Amino acid sequence: MSLHIAPPERYPALRMLIDPDTCGAVYAYSVAEGIQSGILYTNENETVLLVHHICGFALLFGAYTEETLREIGEMIRQPAPFSRMILFAPDDYAAAYFRKQDDFITEQRLFFRYPSAEQPPEPSAAERLTPARTEQIRGRITPSFSWDNMDDFAEKGTGFCIMQDGIPAAWAFSAAVSSRETDIGVETDESCRRRGFATAAASAMIRDTLIKGKTPVWACHAENTGSRKLAEALGFSVCGQCTTVRRHSQ
Repeated sequence: MSLHIAPPERYPALRMLIDPDTCGAVYAYSVAEGIQSGILYTNENETVLLVHHICGFALLFGAYTEETLREIGEMIRQPAPFSRMILFAPDDYAAAYFRKQDDFITEQRLFFRYPSAEQPPEPSAAERLTPARTEQIRGRITPSFSWDNMDDFAEKGTGFCIMQDGIPAAWAFSAAVSSRETDIGVETDESCRRRGFATAAASAMIRDTLIKGKTPVWACHAENTGSRKLAEALGFSVCGQCTTVRRHSQ
């Protein structure tokens, strides 16, 4: 394989290959800046960079070739050491390459950005997501999805929740963190939906992110109308869209 795992001492140089305007760049920066776990792959000349975030998202930068895409296809089929790899295709050429193969699924993902000039939302009823409260969460979109452990999350990330009957009913947290942005993950317990809890939790995350001097960002599957409506209601605007590539069994 022409791609190999880059040693951490090369991260600062390889970080220069990341395009900050790329959809989902926060996931690449979070790994390259050593904030969240992941793997950086590069080629011998360091003209290509593939960043595989612990949550499974992978971003490709640089002067890649069809051979690079073939190698990445093998990684998507066998995404060790993480449980999955979902590639954010960098352009139409890469997207078309994977569409032609039957063992991959290509979908569309939307990306949102919160206006930098917007004032932080007013304080809500959301409470800080403590380690004990994090352990109570049962859902698909949780901090454990994108952090090695809760100690890392407590040190480098943050989250808020709405409590009902002593347990989190809805939560919002930093799914990806870089020096510039925070990607917000949100979920509501099925028994507590349509009560505004997600709005309150996400508003607290937006406020916290802005106070820290970072830009809140948001992303969802293009067909997730609920997430899109919530993002827009909170003040986010669509800033991009890309094709994602995953294996059929994911």
